[in-house]
Amino acid sequence: MITLSLSRKAIPVCLSILIVGCTNNMNATDTSQSAQGTKGAAGYQVSSQQKIALQFPGGSAAWHRIDHINAAQGYKVNFVPVDQNDSNWREAINIFMVTHNSSPGETAKSLTEKEFAHAKQYCQQVDAKILSQTSHSLVYQLNIFGCPSDTNQKQVGKVFNGTDGVYQVRYSAYAGEVSPDRMNQGAKAIKSAQLVKN
Repeated sequence: MITLSLSRKAIPVCLSILIVGCTNNMNATDTSQSAQGTKGAAGYQVSSQQKIALQFPGGSAAWHRIDHINAAQGYKVNFVPVDQNDSNWREAINIFMVTHNSSPGETAKSLTEKEFAHAKQYCQQVDAKILSQTSHSLVYQLNIFGCPSDTNQKQVGKVFNGTDGVYQVRYSAYAGEVSPDRMNQGAKAIKSAQLVKN
């Protein structure tokens, strides 16, 4: 279990280290918004069979990648609006993938349940629920308050059962710092995200 950090505050996540193929529907070949096919510090070549297609709220030009971790088990990529950075963000989109090789038997539901359990263990108040579920994906809502190393957040995530791993995309917003309209835009983007061939 690790905590994925965006410098100022940490986002609790119960994943090893993750890999994802990400893109945006505006330009699926734009490598500035993509994390696939890059080389990690340990020299692992990332190549996933699938990727998450996502319409960023306000368009892809309104967001920029602030960090990305790449390892044999998978990778993660964090995006924030262009007027925010890794030490001063109010909303973020996080994209993850954990390979079946590193976590055999992991599913969208088991990954989500682990994330809920982690939040309940470390935060004073947690509102966690699965909003919808199919055999291919699930959408969840996770609101966390009173976490020792985190700002109060509202999150909406979508987790996919992929062919080579479990993929997750999540929109996080600091509670009280992002308008309800903007949070609804983020939630809509996540709910409409799709897992497509790479």
